Amino acid sequence: STEGDQISFNAGGGYNFELAGMTLTPYGRMDYLKLEVDGFTEREAKEGMGLTVSDHDTESLQSAIGGRIAKTISTGAAVITPYAGIEWNHEFQNDESSIVAKYANDPFNVSFTIPTDTPDRDYFTLSLGASAVLPHGFAAFINLDTALGLADTNAYALTLGARMEF
Repeated sequence: STEGDQISFNAGGGYNFELAGMTLTPYGRMDYLKLEVDGFTEREAKEGMGLTVSDHDTESLQSAIGGRIAKTISTGAAVITPYAGIEWNHEFQNDESSIVAKYANDPFNVSFTIPTDTPDRDYFTLSLGASAVLPHGFAAFINLDTALGLADTNAYALTLGARMEF
């Protein structure tokens, strides 16, 4: 097994504008991440095939600029707020890196590098969802996110939630 450390910071802000019964929210955010993974040696299933992997560090600095539009609808049974959003994400710092490894039982101690993919510099995130406030202190939400523009990657996230006051 191995250990690692992760440090992250983010800061952002936005503002709600009311327009024609809808809420428009432009926003921006910066996210920083530093990840340090300690080296490790695998316990191999077959003699001589385990790897010794060196320490690996990654740093990422991303910006996000986006907007969201929402409409609150009051019905007799609930207050429902459907929304849609889009954000542009840009990576400033995370560059292609390599992981250095060697076979643990190599008598010549020859190491080799395993290149990682170059991260996508720009991609978009689309969001669709709704929240509902119901009688008796009950609330619920659903949200679907997808990332567009990532090479060789499909990314989807479905989030559901509920809350009840008592």
